[in-house]
Amino acid sequence: MKGFKFNFDKSQFGILFYFLGFLGFYFIFCPGLMQFDPIYQYSMSLSSNYSDWHPPIMAIFWSFLNLFFNDHSGMLVFHLALFWIATCLFYLKYKDFRYSWLILLIGFFPWVINFLGIVWKDTGLFVTLYLVAAISLYRGSFFKIVVVTLLLFYALLIRFNSFFAILPILYFIFNRWFNVKSAPKNIIFSIAFLFVLFFLGKGLYSFYDIKKTNSEKLVIYDDLAFMSILDNKNYIDIDGIDLNTVIECERINWHERFLHILHCLAWKRELFLNISDANPRISKEEDRLKKDIPYFKGAKKIWLSVIFNKFLDYFVFRFRLFSSLLKDRTLSPFYILYSGDSNFVNPFDRQPFNFIYFFVGKISLIFPFFFKPYFWLMIGSVFFLITFLLEKSLSVDFIRILLISAISYILGYFPMTVTTDFRYVYWSVCSITLALILLLSIRPKIKAKVQAKEYMICFLIVLVSYFILEHGKISLYLFNNRFEGIFYSETLGT
Repeated sequence: MKGFKFNFDKSQFGILFYFLGFLGFYFIFCPGLMQFDPIYQYSMSLSSNYSDWHPPIMAIFWSFLNLFFNDHSGMLVFHLALFWIATCLFYLKYKDFRYSWLILLIGFFPWVINFLGIVWKDTGLFVTLYLVAAISLYRGSFFKIVVVTLLLFYALLIRFNSFFAILPILYFIFNRWFNVKSAPKNIIFSIAFLFVLFFLGKGLYSFYDIKKTNSEKLVIYDDLAFMSILDNKNYIDIDGIDLNTVIECERINWHERFLHILHCLAWKRELFLNISDANPRISKEEDRLKKDIPYFKGAKKIWLSVIFNKFLDYFVFRFRLFSSLLKDRTLSPFYILYSGDSNFVNPFDRQPFNFIYFFVGKISLIFPFFFKPYFWLMIGSVFFLITFLLEKSLSVDFIRILLISAISYILGYFPMTVTTDFRYVYWSVCSITLALILLLSIRPKIKAKVQAKEYMICFLIVLVSYFILEHGKISLYLFNNRFEGIFYSETLGT
């Protein structure tokens, strides 16, 4: 038709990209990649027999999704819907900036797409906080407050250490929506709000009669095993576990990238069940629980006493473990891809997934630092300091909050590192990526006047960068200096 013009503005483009992105990712990953953790949670959602070994909130919500889906794909749909809604909201907010189109591509970065199709709790935490962050940029309303509260409730319960990631975002929300400008008052309100959500979660778990499994023993036994070797005294008071067993398991764990000493101890006691013939779709709760070593009476009391009396030793030990999680320039990335349990899905039957698996694998070989937490901690810390050199604006404040959330979440693993999986810092990796994209999009101006404190910030950037780059050497030096002759330190973190 002569004179016909097709008006397709950026808002319509963003919405269209949302639908195409959601459908495309669903086609690639459907019905969702499954590893043992989500398999166990999915089995709980089918049986309605819940335990707290893994966050029961995920299984409870999954049971609701099962009403609408015949398989486990409901959780994948939920994750992808939240991810693409948030991506669309970010794009619509910044659509008038030059490089805003990069926001739409965040899901295609290899360190983001590698876990988007896996129905892990770490993926659930990321997409939930991602949407909360997107909503917080818009003006508050009753509907948004309700939605954000529900999302934060889910995020807090899906990983209790998410407290460190949520608190900065909640601070931003109280400041923007409720005009709480006083920093101390804002922090108090934010912490109080999270405690309310936590106790509501406790009430929910009581209603569902959640079976307690003392999952904190993963960390407690790791610490007690280390202190047992240090003092040449067995602090793990369980029949069948002597000091020699503890020593052997401790050495095995370092070689195996630190996979919970609890598992090794249980293997030694032959408490693990052989469930290879069982159908993983309906793996019973008691099968999982019987595989765990008993939680001996008084373990927590002994743990607290040992830590209090040997806090410096405990700190050096935990720093070494945390360094193992961060990796360094000499170590290879760990557990950055997962193809899924073949009992649920064989993604290699689909060429698009095959290409993604190949793409992520190649990038990790060429640029391995993108899949190491230390790199993201360093980049996040550097750009966090840089934000203080930029002219103040809502977007700069929001970017700073994203970076604080990411850094806090990584550092929150210091006292509770149990394995070195890259997925543990998934929220931090993705939020730092978003922050850098937003910085590139808005291109904020540097402050006109550079004061003495700005020079101090520049010095801190150099200092922090060096410390994080050399964290592996520093932690190993402290460990060897403190425990020389007691441990085979050359195996630590390898």
